[in-house]
Amino acid sequence: MEYNWFEDLPDSCPPLDATPCNGLFYRVAIGNPATNNDFFS
Repeated sequence: MEYNWFEDLPDSCPPLDATPCNGLFYRVAIGNPATNNDFFS
């Protein structure tokens, strides 16, 4: 399955044996509202 990521990732990321996650996730952002820069690894 092909995914589109927000940023360019190394060839091995995510690993081939990675499984999709389910649930609710949070990210700490520097600003409010969050900007694109808040989502880089």
